[in-house]
Amino acid sequence: MKRKLFTLASTIALLMVSCSPVDTDTLPNGNEGKDEEKQNNVILYTTADGKKLFPSNTEPQAFGAFLVSNTYENGQGVLTFDGTITSIGAEAFVECTSLTSITIPNSVTSIGTAAFYGCTSLTSITIPNSVISIGLNAFKYCTSLTNVSIPNSVTSIGDGAFCQCTSLKRIALPNSVTKIGERAFYNCISLTSIAIPSGVTQISKEAFIHCESLTSVTIPNSVDFINDSAFYGCTSLKSVTIPSSVTAFGIRAFFNCKSLKSVYCIPTTPPQGNSEMFKNNSSDRKIYVPNESVEAYKTAWFWRNYNNEIVGYDDF
Repeated sequence: MKRKLFTLASTIALLMVSCSPVDTDTLPNGNEGKDEEKQNNVILYTTADGKKLFPSNTEPQAFGAFLVSNTYENGQGVLTFDGTITSIGAEAFVECTSLTSITIPNSVTSIGTAAFYGCTSLTSITIPNSVISIGLNAFKYCTSLTNVSIPNSVTSIGDGAFCQCTSLKRIALPNSVTKIGERAFYNCISLTSIAIPSGVTQISKEAFIHCESLTSVTIPNSVDFINDSAFYGCTSLKSVTIPSSVTAFGIRAFFNCKSLKSVYCIPTTPPQGNSEMFKNNSSDRKIYVPNESVEAYKTAWFWRNYNNEIVGYDDF
């Protein structure tokens, strides 16, 4: 009898346990990873006129997937694709002049040639930490773009990438960047300062030409060549330090930098240059060089006239 009572009690206890409420929050719901996947199929945007935006290039090779819907409600547009978006391809949003902001999904690895060329109302953009390259003329003539944060995944900024971004005041370049293309910041007249990443070995031709508000620039010790007209017409630039790594200047590297008064040269061996690299600068400009290298600099950095005759030296 005792054995039967014990067995009955055990059975009741087991039933009570098996009928206890289940914590459904701890169970897998089968949707893990699907939310992130869904986010990678969507581009969010806003427009100046509050109307639906129509991309300039909807070919699947531009985005890596087909565009399946485009809606604009409650002040936000949503472009939805049938798969993961892997790129913002060539001319994807070229001359979409009403575009004011855009959020790129975290699956995109490249922003292609002229992707946002002529988006004159674009004021902000979110570039995810998955993007590796920013292509040729990607943001050219985005004249309302005021600041851009480049993630530390980006390794190259293409030729003319931010050319004619006349409202651009600030841009942070991470140390992952190893290449800044020609005319990358051409005529960015509102840009006030720039720090070149330590992975860059050359400052490309006309990279910062006509950046008229640029007052300071940091050139890292990785740079060995400052190319033709790299800082041409940076009329507010007051001083510059040439690191010991620099071995050569291109033609007119700092030409027409009218406020440039102080050039601090660290190399004991004068970099190769030419008579126009500091031409048309401040009349009271001073060039500071290592004491033991003054004569070497005087021999290397001289002015010639059109007959190739030496007519003077820089002021040391």
